[in-house]
Amino acid sequence: MKETDTEWANKTGAQIIADIRSLRAKVQKLPGHNVDTLVLPPDQYEMLEAPYNDHNTQTLMTYLNSQNWFNRILRAPELEGVGESGYDSMLILDFSRENVELLVPMDIERVELPSLEVCC
Repeated sequence: MKETDTEWANKTGAQIIADIRSLRAKVQKLPGHNVDTLVLPPDQYEMLEAPYNDHNTQTLMTYLNSQNWFNRILRAPELEGVGESGYDSMLILDFSRENVELLVPMDIERVELPSLEVCC
């Protein structure tokens, strides 16, 4: 993966929090959505255990939990390298029942098809 200034490895704790806050705000603006889940690749998930900055030893994970932005912060190896040009991705989701439940309007019925005879 190419090193750029968008990678968390090159950012301060405050900049990482700003990235998360910015993406969360974009999803939160969507009608009918209330963000409750952050999903990160393993390396970025581990970065949340770093201190916020040199003057505040509180970890990024502790800070995020104190803000109550998310009910869950999950680690997902499937997000490694799936973005454009092989970059890692993260997800900010609304896992509320209204947004993840798919209602089936009718019971599914299996219909037996008449047997077909093959003639020569």
